[in-house]
Amino acid sequence: MKSFVIGSSLPVFFITMFYTSYYFSKENKPKVVPFEMFGIMIPLLFGIFNEINTIVIKKYNNINYSLIVGAIFGLLLSSIGRFYLNLPKLLFGFKQNEHNVHIIAVILYALIFRLIATPLTKQFI
Repeated sequence: MKSFVIGSSLPVFFITMFYTSYYFSKENKPKVVPFEMFGIMIPLLFGIFNEINTIVIKKYNNINYSLIVGAIFGLLLSSIGRFYLNLPKLLFGFKQNEHNVHIIAVILYALIFRLIATPLTKQFI
């Protein structure tokens, strides 16, 4: 339960909320995307995946597995954002090469889990 709370804390999900808030605050923000749900769902998903991260790290005794957990999380978020919410076009202004969002998300979330979530979890658990 502690790793869920740590994973859903502001230091972990701040980067995601910052860039989504930035793009939503622009003048042409999409009305069809429920931004209010981002404030609930993003921390919830981070908490769940940090629980998974903690279990995987304990099982394999290697903190570098957090890169894999973060990459899977990034792929999940980017897939939801691209295929369900159409965020690359509506929010981020991608005109073409929408698949790049998956590459960026995998790298970004792998680094978030390895450099932010895992050290915080190890410090408090």
